Amino acid sequence: MVRIILAIVVIVLSSYRLITESKTDLMPYCMFFLGTLILVIGLAELQKDRKGFVGYMSIVSSLIVLFVSIQDFLMHLKGRFVTIVMYSYCIATSNNNTFNH
Repeated sequence: MVRIILAIVVIVLSSYRLITESKTDLMPYCMFFLGTLILVIGLAELQKDRKGFVGYMSIVSSLIVLFVSIQDFLMHLKGRFVTIVMYSYCIATSNNNTFNH
């Protein structure tokens, strides 16, 4: 059930980005859900007593995808924070200039 929900979320996010051709910030979320889906698939393979290559490789690849998605999300968050700080600084300096004249 969890695999189906995660797969639907990944398909919807990817389809939306593909159809609208938007450069929105959906990519970190899509990668996060994809990494979670791959992790769930890997754990399910290990629970089925199929301790083969696929289960372990799924877990390793999911951890890499999750790491990249979190890093990408934090970089976007940092970029937004810098923009807000610069905007606040511009407003503060423009207000100070009007009081000096």
